[in-house]
Amino acid sequence: RELEYDAVLPGTDAPVGELLLRVHACYLEPVRRVRARAELHALAHITGGGIVENLPRVLPEHLSARVERERWQVPPLFRALQELGQIPEEELWRSFNMGVGMICVLPRDSAETLLSTGDLGLFQIGEVVERTGPDRLLLR
Repeated sequence: RELEYDAVLPGTDAPVGELLLRVHACYLEPVRRVRARAELHALAHITGGGIVENLPRVLPEHLSARVERERWQVPPLFRALQELGQIPEEELWRSFNMGVGMICVLPRDSAETLLSTGDLGLFQIGEVVERTGPDRLLLR
């Protein structure tokens, strides 16, 4: 189905063309604030390849990431594009950031401390676990 630039998709508040062309967020200052307050093991900028490809790249081979999809609200734009384009769920997660542009991998105690303050706008999407099989990312 053809999609016009000025079409407003269900659940969105602007034409799809504008939504897709918005400048992405700059994470320099938020990452600096995190680094000033906690040890940072790794960063994963979620671009092409989505969480599925980008997060495993920053983890050592013996670790996996368990990501809990229910921990945040996926922006309506992605669900509308999925429906309109009949995009399979797996491909959606491989192609888009699903509303998570940067992932900070922190020690558990540092993450808990930063999350408890609530002043950095962070939210937890999962945890790093020992790898027990072939999968480096466990989407739940």
